[in-house]
Amino acid sequence: MFEAELAKTHALQMEEVKNRFTMGAMSPMAEIAFNKHATFCEKYVSQVLDTLANLFREDPTLTH
Repeated sequence: MFEAELAKTHALQMEEVKNRFTMGAMSPMAEIAFNKHATFCEKYVSQVLDTLANLFREDPTLTH
């Protein structure tokens, strides 16, 4: 009996968490945050690739 109640409580809590996540993910601020994160990632990867290209171009020990 206790295990069934515990499972039901857990299921209800998980449903509440899913609902909160869905509501948060659909908010306008979530879209703005995602876009800013995507922009940051694109710039970051670009800088990393530029840095690696410079290292391989300027340090002959890295090409062997």
